Amino acid sequence: MQSKSSFAALLVLLFAVNLCAQVHVSPGGADIFGNGDIDHPYLTIAFAVQQAPPGSVVYISPGTYNETSEIYIDKPLNLVKNGTGEVIIDAIGRTTPAENKYMIGIVDADLVTIDGLTLKNCIGNGSKGIWVLGRGSIITIKNCAVSNIGWVSNNLTQMPPNNNTVANAIRVEGTEPTPLSVIFILNNDVYNCATGWGEAISLVGNIDGFQVENNTVHEISNIGIVAAGNYAYTGAPSNVNQSRNGLIRGNNVYHCMSPIANSAGIYLDGSINCTVSRNRIHDNAVGISVGGEQEVGAGAFTSNGHRVFNNLIYNNSVTGIYIGSNNPSNAVINTTVYNNTIYKNRTGATINGVSMIEGLPASSFADNFGGDVLLQNIDDVKFKNNIIYPLNNKRAMVALEGYTVDNFVSDYNIYFRDDVAPLIDLTGLSFNGLDLEESYNNLADFNATTSLEAHSFLADPGFVDAAIFNFNLTSTAFAIDKGDTAYVAFFSDTLDFARNPRRYNGRIDIGAYESQVAPLAVNFIAPYRAYKVEAGVRIDWTTATESNSSHFDIERSTNGTDFKKIGTVEAQKNSLTVHHYSTLDIQPANEMNYYRLKQVDLDGKFVYTTILAVSYRRFEVQFYPNPVGNTLHLESEHPIEKMMLEDLLGKTIMTINNPDKNIELSGLASGQYIMVFQKSKDEVEVRRLIKN
Repeated sequence: MQSKSSFAALLVLLFAVNLCAQVHVSPGGADIFGNGDIDHPYLTIAFAVQQAPPGSVVYISPGTYNETSEIYIDKPLNLVKNGTGEVIIDAIGRTTPAENKYMIGIVDADLVTIDGLTLKNCIGNGSKGIWVLGRGSIITIKNCAVSNIGWVSNNLTQMPPNNNTVANAIRVEGTEPTPLSVIFILNNDVYNCATGWGEAISLVGNIDGFQVENNTVHEISNIGIVAAGNYAYTGAPSNVNQSRNGLIRGNNVYHCMSPIANSAGIYLDGSINCTVSRNRIHDNAVGISVGGEQEVGAGAFTSNGHRVFNNLIYNNSVTGIYIGSNNPSNAVINTTVYNNTIYKNRTGATINGVSMIEGLPASSFADNFGGDVLLQNIDDVKFKNNIIYPLNNKRAMVALEGYTVDNFVSDYNIYFRDDVAPLIDLTGLSFNGLDLEESYNNLADFNATTSLEAHSFLADPGFVDAAIFNFNLTSTAFAIDKGDTAYVAFFSDTLDFARNPRRYNGRIDIGAYESQVAPLAVNFIAPYRAYKVEAGVRIDWTTATESNSSHFDIERSTNGTDFKKIGTVEAQKNSLTVHHYSTLDIQPANEMNYYRLKQVDLDGKFVYTTILAVSYRRFEVQFYPNPVGNTLHLESEHPIEKMMLEDLLGKTIMTINNPDKNIELSGLASGQYIMVFQKSKDEVEVRRLIKN
């Protein structure tokens, strides 16, 4: 069991600025004559990273950096924007080889953070913006902008010459028996990337535990986000060659379209145990795809354990959601699809200038692949509480000819179409053990044949304004309280798309939204959080939609009751896209702080968010040197009752009660450690130490 102190250490590692060595980089610096301090910064990031000791923070001042070589990271390191301007790493004109070049490479490393950088213009087959490779743990890529990473530059329509033509904006590739684990890809903007047969954000190989959250991915010439498995080229052992135990949440993915194949906004391809929730996926070729293209390796698992819930899937060119493997020996199994809103897909539209897919007009290609929901090769898939609302004359659900659907359960769904009853097409396949050659224009006939959809409806769900893709439910919507009476939070979550309670008024609604008594003008999505950093307390929040929203007041209290305004952030007024907000409280009380947001409408009405609590203590224990050799020196204004030294797995290496000012560490092995200083029963300070 992980100790409380080691858990606290993990939070510090993830969200606080490392207080170890600081290395500075500036466009006005010098590599040869600089020493990396704030007054004598280095000129290039690659050189600064080479000089920085493990565990350092490399602070990069705003400006443009035309790095002539890759930035290679093989040690614990934070690469952080320093200041309010943009830090641009521009690879244009770089003379590295045409194959397999990257801008930032993180190889066999732990505890690496890339924060707030702009990367662009890395061109050539195999190009990558950020490449995480090998093995490692706790890798964070956040608040970055990545654009024009491609096999060709600024061209989303050109046909790649072959399936070896690839590029990736962000690629995480586990290649070793030890996995890449605890991977965070957060709040990035990835756009205008000609990825060929590659993907914008790719997680492939031996990856165990990842979170891809609140990214905006758009204008991509193939797939937006993929979690993949069973690709032999990674070199990972076949029994662990799958990305697994991942969360893909709160992303806005649009304009992902390929001329060479079906391209999804979000794709689970041979991965296992992944959750896809609260994403807005629209105007791609396919919205969400759950499948498996490759043969399952020895000791590996068939694609399974996925949960897809509370997503908005609309206006996609070919189909909305595609469930099932195109490899007959690799069926998608044990997967749930609950509480999604699937609206008017199969448009056949041209996207990013791509009008042809596999040599067919997009509209004809869409007709071949059918409806808003496409079933292929599946076994044990449950499909409940979804709204399926196809275009006129288009099919709601299609089971693709030539494949097998087994143990499929569908119920408590709403089907609707503006013209006539939607069509469910099960022609030419084995469906739940039945050899069917039929199509169905009504749910009663479908139920009589299959015993499915017994509690489903043909009715207008009651959207607020679908014309502008506002899929909130009106106060009198038919979809209210029509979901499965056996509500299971594991399948539908405890929060809906707008982060309102998922079950309200005793029974769950159908679709991605849960109707509330008074719907908010702003729909908040993750993350809404407050946490300690070196400069104070940072508050982050994200909105999915805003309607007549004026501003946010940030309020603080020291007792959780009496709040005072400490700042204001302007809102978007009206928006249907994801927006990320952040503010910094530079003067928190040196005690427990409570924060809340007051969201104010243009007409003066307001609502409060929930209250977040942050225990803030300015760092009081000073210690040096770090990295340390044989003797560590401590200084503290208050007595230290106990000092514990832990490894990165939380195992206690050393415990010293009432430590002296000088701690002998000559017998300690080289490496990284967590120091936990206990100053009282309730006050603990957690720091990081490197032993040379």
